[in-house]
Amino acid sequence: MTLPPLRRSERLKRKSSSIEIYKDLSNSQATLLGLSPELRLQIYQDVVVDGRPFMIGRFQEDRKNKTRGGPRDFAPGSHAVRRDDRPHRPIQPPITRVCRLLREEALPLFYQENQFWLIHNEFRDEGNETTGRQPRRFDAWLAQTPNNMFSVMEYVSLCGYTDWPNRIMITVNLKSRKAVAAKDYSIYGDILSTCEDVTRSVEEVLERNPEQDGFATLKALLTEYDWMFDLPTEHISAEPGFLKNGKLMEGPEYEW
Repeated sequence: MTLPPLRRSERLKRKSSSIEIYKDLSNSQATLLGLSPELRLQIYQDVVVDGRPFMIGRFQEDRKNKTRGGPRDFAPGSHAVRRDDRPHRPIQPPITRVCRLLREEALPLFYQENQFWLIHNEFRDEGNETTGRQPRRFDAWLAQTPNNMFSVMEYVSLCGYTDWPNRIMITVNLKSRKAVAAKDYSIYGDILSTCEDVTRSVEEVLERNPEQDGFATLKALLTEYDWMFDLPTEHISAEPGFLKNGKLMEGPEYEW
């Protein structure tokens, strides 16, 4: 699920409001810390909120490296997937590292308002004999993110596969402990299922331990739905779901 973009009028209004604030700062001796918390929040909104989802763990094959590869690298045709996703990795904004006050005010907004997509689109390591869950490419982000920030996140999506290359996307609000949306769709844009049973299952997981914080709740969801991140290497040579003359869709939901 992708949040609808801001309307042009809303973007202009927000931009105009910020410009007025910046003019006030430049025409006086005022500083950011000297502004009211309400005005600072307006500035944070422009600085820390990204209109595009953060695609955490997204992998696309680098032909110079010998790796197992990612699914879109084996898609037929000449569909191009952008390989450099660095601008969309969730690095904490510089303003959150200026001082303690700005960090306390801006960091929760960063994690609350942005969309965080957890993706593991790398084929299974068949040579790894470790039993249980194999490492996922979003694990490092989970470990590096402050635990208390998970409880303010409103848009966290688990992005995986049902029958590869068909995708499933589960979006939850960890702040309110609600299932936002779930859908099963093809790389050609077809909605294959509304996933009502998945939505109910997600809600059960969210309600199972109401005392848990957001981090523990997310870990429980990832354990429950780890199957969606498991891609057997058999799909490298056997590509179910592809249409010979089908046009692959473009957009964030199809870039992993």
